[in-house]
Amino acid sequence: MKFKKFLKILLNHYQMGEISDSSVVLAYYILLSLIPILMMTIAILHLVGIDFQSFFTYIKMILPPRIIQIVMPMINSAEHSGDEGQLSINILILIWSASRGIAAFKRVINKIYGIKGYNTIINRIISFVLLLLTAISSMALILFLEFGQSILNHIIPNSIISFVFRTMKWPLFLIILFGVNLLIFYFIPSVSTKIRYVWIGALISGIGSLLLSRLFSTFIVYFSHGLDAYKTLGAFIILMFWLYFLGIIVLFGAVVNASFQELMTGKITESRSFQKIIDSSSKLKLKK
Repeated sequence: MKFKKFLKILLNHYQMGEISDSSVVLAYYILLSLIPILMMTIAILHLVGIDFQSFFTYIKMILPPRIIQIVMPMINSAEHSGDEGQLSINILILIWSASRGIAAFKRVINKIYGIKGYNTIINRIISFVLLLLTAISSMALILFLEFGQSILNHIIPNSIISFVFRTMKWPLFLIILFGVNLLIFYFIPSVSTKIRYVWIGALISGIGSLLLSRLFSTFIVYFSHGLDAYKTLGAFIILMFWLYFLGIIVLFGAVVNASFQELMTGKITESRSFQKIIDSSSKLKLKK
């Protein structure tokens, strides 16, 4: 009986969010941010003297092989022409595109929860800073995974610890993805929520994103011949398809969160982003 009620609530939130249409909008803004993010990441890694290929190993985990072929020319171009001036330009483009993308993402998430939400400048800035900190933390963790293994190999060659570290890359990457989704689903919506109401959607989105990269490769095998006839346009169509499906997976995670919270609490109350941060900080202080 409770499962039927959950499915009914799930369908309601799915329709409220207009997931299919909203995923198109989300894909558009991800595309706008994708190139500046790649360029900026490569430029930063060059400045600190880190080989991008080490970092690229983890990008391959989530991007399907065909998508990698599409972005490789951009990556190669950035690797050979990255400098401080280009970094500044990419940061400006990224701030512009990401701020608009975050605002659109926030509107869609709030629509899924069935609330209007506050679209103030303060909320936009806070949402952008939170996502930026999340991205930096994720990059730091990925670099730790790569160079942590190298350090272990140097200190204890051919050790069991090094072997475990190497074989645990996929689970660790999933944990990172889960953590990023958890922070996004907790802080971005203008609702009063708790970690226990958003972890399920974060896990579904994380697993779904990794599965998409595997399944999308199979999908491309059957349809690539038709798309190859369009050459550059075909590559763009493939990229947009992948971003569209990725948007559906992420937004479906938000639908699950909203449905689960409504099922458990009976209602969803509105809250400001900065108030949510204050409340979270207060709870941490009380625990200490």
